[in-house]
Amino acid sequence: MRDEEKVLLCKLVIKAVAADHEIQGEEADLVDRVLLHYGMADKRLELLKSVNDPLEPLLAELAESQSPEEIVAAAALAVGIDGEIADREMVLLERLADVIGMDDEEFSRVIDEALAS
Repeated sequence: MRDEEKVLLCKLVIKAVAADHEIQGEEADLVDRVLLHYGMADKRLELLKSVNDPLEPLLAELAESQSPEEIVAAAALAVGIDGEIADREMVLLERLADVIGMDDEEFSRVIDEALAS
């Protein structure tokens, strides 16, 4: 995976985790683990500042290299780290799915699989 793709996935995870307007506790730990996993821990502050960037351009760029299932699953895993998906977080996930053209049935399957893992 190219560094550009890693940055995009990290931004998506941060945006998904921050959908409830907070990054704390297990969510902050998840962000740190994801950044470490992708070798982006040194860019934490820069990536956190991207939380208010528009979603659609990020998704369009990410969709060039990731499948819709991979994109939604990564976001669902991130927001589900605390064992539930808050209403605002679900709105973001639904928006992600809508923007990338995922149908409702497939969206539900991906969310269920992400929460079960």
